[in-house]
Amino acid sequence: MILYEHYCAQCDGITEEVCSMDERKQFIMCDHCGGSAERIISSQIERVEPTWLNDAKRQLQPDSRGYINDRNDLNAHMKKEGIEQIG
Repeated sequence: MILYEHYCAQCDGITEEVCSMDERKQFIMCDHCGGSAERIISSQIERVEPTWLNDAKRQLQPDSRGYINDRNDLNAHMKKEGIEQIG
């Protein structure tokens, strides 16, 4: 399933539609005003965690904070373990 955005020129609104590529439509009814909203090209947002972060999360034992949630947590864990980042 893909999130498509449609722009309505009548109300300047954006309507979102989640559907497969086969079901996508060029025009849909605007959720805001009921007018015709045309599909627009928008940027794709995808959160992908690097494999090194997932590996570090699995290896971290429940200690001080217990979790690596971001790069700051990872850097603190690496410093504690004496691991030097290269590159």
